[in-house]
Amino acid sequence: MVPAAGTTFGDGFYQNSYDSDIVCDIPPERPDWGTLTWTNLVTPSDSTVEFEFFTANTVAQLDNQIPCTLTVDDTMPNSIDVGTLLISQGKRNELLYLRIRAKVLASADSLSTPSLDGWSLEFLCRPRD
Repeated sequence: MVPAAGTTFGDGFYQNSYDSDIVCDIPPERPDWGTLTWTNLVTPSDSTVEFEFFTANTVAQLDNQIPCTLTVDDTMPNSIDVGTLLISQGKRNELLYLRIRAKVLASADSLSTPSLDGWSLEFLCRPRD
């Protein structure tokens, strides 16, 4: 993020919502949310990126969910298994919609901000048991 004026940075975010119904044959299939891979993450000073994952059976329900979170910096691997993360934080992995929000968190002194070029998400359609 580029500051409007001055030399300090604030926080911001980017998000994308995924609709598995476009790819999966619902029913009988359900999504198995897979690997999120991000590219060119740079976190100067103590800045970080916090990924938030919201999942629900409708788009409207995404707005009312408490997200799973994962804070990353450029010293960490650049991918995560979203399904495993959802389950580890008490969420369901087979709900139809997934929203991913990347919160760009400036350094404590507001002099540095992270940069992130983008991400990709892989998921599978699996028959529901």
